[in-house]
Amino acid sequence: MIEFFVSKLWSLVSALAVLGVVVTSINGAVHVAVDQSRDDAFQNLVDSLGRVDEGSQGHLELALSEVMNEDEELRMGGGIIELIGLDHHFVRTLPEFVTLYGRDGAKLPADQWLSLSSSSTICIDIDEGKGGTVVRVYEAKTLTILSTQSTNLLASISSL
Repeated sequence: MIEFFVSKLWSLVSALAVLGVVVTSINGAVHVAVDQSRDDAFQNLVDSLGRVDEGSQGHLELALSEVMNEDEELRMGGGIIELIGLDHHFVRTLPEFVTLYGRDGAKLPADQWLSLSSSSTICIDIDEGKGGTVVRVYEAKTLTILSTQSTNLLASISSL
């Protein structure tokens, strides 16, 4: 009778050990897949900055909420672009014809960074100049527009 209970106990312990190995393997596979998909999305963003055909011009606004998670930060500067999250950090080289501008509209020096969150919107201006294609990247001033609209709303309410 004791042998029966001991054999059942060992089979239970063995089943729990096998289950632990299977769960750990699945968890590792999920993390690898998520990291790979984040890396692919980040690479697509960098590639979109580098895919400028000769003679192309235009203006593009990109809402980073479509590309980034809420807990991530996108940093550009010093010739590199970084995507920083809680458990990942991806770094790529910016194309050499990309010029970064700050919120004040001035060109960013090489030692300064443009830091963006998922709630940011970036503007990309593409111009064909004498020296070749130039891509200007800067943060859109969406907060100013919202502030002006709310101020106008408050003024119109107070005048009633």
